[in-house]
Amino acid sequence: MTTNDFQTRSRALWVDTINQFAPDGDATLTWDNIDDIVRILTPFMGSNKNHSHFPTGGGFDFLSVRKSPERGCIEFRVFTGTAIIAKPHRLVLERLASDPAQSFLMLELAELPPSIDRDEEIDDRIRRRRQEEVLDLGGADYVEHGSLDEDEMTETARNVVRLFNGQVMFVTKGSIWNGNSRFYNGIHDTGTHTEVRKLIQEISDRLAAA
Repeated sequence: MTTNDFQTRSRALWVDTINQFAPDGDATLTWDNIDDIVRILTPFMGSNKNHSHFPTGGGFDFLSVRKSPERGCIEFRVFTGTAIIAKPHRLVLERLASDPAQSFLMLELAELPPSIDRDEEIDDRIRRRRQEEVLDLGGADYVEHGSLDEDEMTETARNVVRLFNGQVMFVTKGSIWNGNSRFYNGIHDTGTHTEVRKLIQEISDRLAAA
């Protein structure tokens, strides 16, 4: 499959999934219940079915989503044995009628404090990064990486990245947002979903007119 064929297929699948919730026209839909958020996000999960942009830049394909053992949180699987944990505030779906493949979801996060007490210098550095990487021994029992001997590790231990705040943006492969490297620096986290929508619409309109 060529890159163009892959992107065409990805965009078509994305639009089909968007249409499950917003079947036509311009639309802005919101959910703030954690069970609803997991339900809406689930059809978008999977390898090459989405690309998710982190608040501080960069991103991954999110493979699955579920409620986390950590109270009030959800978790995304990105690799085997690795999860992203965040506390959702609201999920917004923005559908663009003129170019539905550019539709996106924005997961607005509630504040999540660090899980481990650290010395002040390390704590300040982690808070500036707005996330922490810890080891989950199971059931949201977090410890620092390297703090346990090998014989103290449990079979359920896994790597966890906990996001403290911000916005996670979900787009499709082959979309305007996914296809431009300048959008990988967390720019979506500096504005509202309305402002991001306006920017995408402007770019889409310029491309259509070219």
